Amino acid sequence: MATPRTAAHLVVASLLLLAACGVESPSATAPDLTERVGLPPTLAELREGENTPQPAVDPAAWQLPEQDLPGDPDWLRLFFSQDNRGELDPCGCPGSPSGGMARRLTLVKEIRALLPDAVLVEGPTCLSRAVLGTEVVRGEHRARARLLVELLAATAPEAFFPGNADFEVVPPKELAQLAAAQGLPLVATNLEPGIAGGAFAPYLLIERGSRRVLLLGLVAAADNEGVRALVPTVDAVRATEAAIEGAIRQHGPVDLVLGFTDAGVRELAEWRSRGLDLDVLVAPPVPGEPSVPSWRDRRLILRSEPQGRAFGRLDVAFGATRGRSLSPQPDKEWALRQVADVEQLYLERVPLLRRLEREAEQQVASPPALAPVGMDGRPQQDLSRDPEAIQGGLAEARLVRRAALDATTEMQLSAHLAVGSLVLVDPRLDEDLWVEQRLATFHGARIAELSAALRAREPAPANEQYGGQDLCISCHAEEVAQWARGPHAKAWLHLSQRGETRNSSCLACHTTGFGEPGGFLDAAVDDRLLNVQCEACHGPMRLHAQQAQRVGVRPSGGVPVTVQTCRRCHDSENSPNFDCERYLGAIGHGPGAPQGKGWGSGVCP
Repeated sequence: MATPRTAAHLVVASLLLLAACGVESPSATAPDLTERVGLPPTLAELREGENTPQPAVDPAAWQLPEQDLPGDPDWLRLFFSQDNRGELDPCGCPGSPSGGMARRLTLVKEIRALLPDAVLVEGPTCLSRAVLGTEVVRGEHRARARLLVELLAATAPEAFFPGNADFEVVPPKELAQLAAAQGLPLVATNLEPGIAGGAFAPYLLIERGSRRVLLLGLVAAADNEGVRALVPTVDAVRATEAAIEGAIRQHGPVDLVLGFTDAGVRELAEWRSRGLDLDVLVAPPVPGEPSVPSWRDRRLILRSEPQGRAFGRLDVAFGATRGRSLSPQPDKEWALRQVADVEQLYLERVPLLRRLEREAEQQVASPPALAPVGMDGRPQQDLSRDPEAIQGGLAEARLVRRAALDATTEMQLSAHLAVGSLVLVDPRLDEDLWVEQRLATFHGARIAELSAALRAREPAPANEQYGGQDLCISCHAEEVAQWARGPHAKAWLHLSQRGETRNSSCLACHTTGFGEPGGFLDAAVDDRLLNVQCEACHGPMRLHAQQAQRVGVRPSGGVPVTVQTCRRCHDSENSPNFDCERYLGAIGHGPGAPQGKGWGSGVCP
């Protein structure tokens, strides 16, 4: 077996070989090994050194083994999603948004195929945006949540750990019925006993080798009295103790206890002060802080990535000590990270291989690409389009993983070792066709429902009707011209480029007056209100335009524009870098507005 120093050199050398093969290396977040093993040899030194034999690499042997070798430590690979917040589609307007249930199912299939021993679960706040009471739950939200239960069940998670927002949009009894029909296990440790006929288990037990892992779901205490009556809970600290004791009586000693919760910072602090007995806690993201793992009192804290943009991942290598012995060991974490990084590389590259194989079978011509240029100025081959080169790079990555597993074994761990990471639901992933069809049906039904409801209503008065930018241009030609050069005038184009012009989740912020009387509904029927036009911010202005045509009549004003007007769309998820003054400078209109710093002083706080 390789020595720790040789294993580390193999890791470094293999990463260099990956780069030489034109395949991206694993995450650059891996620790700098030079701090512990000295300056690693160069690739040339490894190839020429007499005392450092090169391992034979067979490019055909690129696939990962289905299980680790005897003698490797028992290993937990846990993938979890939490704080999806009712998102069905890729979330976030800048760039190519990640996430989306169609991509998620594709990624889950890859995880299941690549890592058959992986555990997959769904944490709280999956079904609704009603986080901390910030959304009024309506019929459309309930329909969305019911569809999410169906799509979530299609990924076959080991369990769903619902939270308050989930119960608010789908009450416990209904959620229990939906989950039972879809074969979706539910876990809620601190619900009052007997809720929904006992459909919610107090824990989920996972066995890996001779090790037992206990997964709990701790529902936060609701601030809203109505939700508290709907979702009665018991003390979370005592419920945790009872669940652990019950599991030990039934199954024997456990080696790791992990909890999922939707509780906020204050409630978590209160639980900790009272001795909440967990080894790992998965908690909601803290606004303005990155979702990075941290340790507190020998407990690993993992923060979820919201809007379904990424899965969290927890890797645990169990030490020789039986029972619960998790502790921070920063000098040993690099090996676990290397294993996770290589497996992430496989999750990215194997779908690419499969896509290239399909293109070859269908004789699909690849789009021309600019070939990279080498140091000599000559074009180089684009190895990302070469299946053999990709397989060769993965064969090298397999050696990296094997060396990291050997190094973990050599460490002779006494305490359990754990690291957390994120797995992006990448925009490059294929979208599952079945999910796409279900989403298209849902969004189409939503638009049809809105259309029918508006037709059944009495015609709106003129001061509530939208007229479109053509009504504005006769009096506000300069302002409309400035708007046409700005980003709001391209909102529909961006939606069209992403193929989301029938997505009811996007239309409210990429059109004008979506779902409102006289507002946008369907471009095939009426395209006057495409893009973010004047009335998206200033409100319906048909009456204003009519009054402007009458001599001696002072037109009524529009709706006051405030920062909250902007925040309806430029929220923390879709516009994380929103700056009121700077954004208003990009879309400002009127004399001197684009140059006038402080133009938005009446709008921006």
